[in-house]
Amino acid sequence: MNNTLNLIRAARGPVQLIVLGILFILGYSQIAPVWQTWPVLLISIGLMKLLEWLYQRSLPTESAAGGGGGYHA
Repeated sequence: MNNTLNLIRAARGPVQLIVLGILFILGYSQIAPVWQTWPVLLISIGLMKLLEWLYQRSLPTESAAGGGGGYHA
């Protein structure tokens, strides 16, 4: 597996915690209530998944003859 893909997957959790913290700060400072900003959390999850998917698509695919560790009858 590629190191960049591992980095994207490893960053997913911390990015979500940062976004959640920002949303709670906005709610605590009465700029925007948390119950109104929860879609931002869903959008950030979707963006991280999209970034992972786009990077996986940019990787060269393995050929059928090159083996892939799967069962070939």
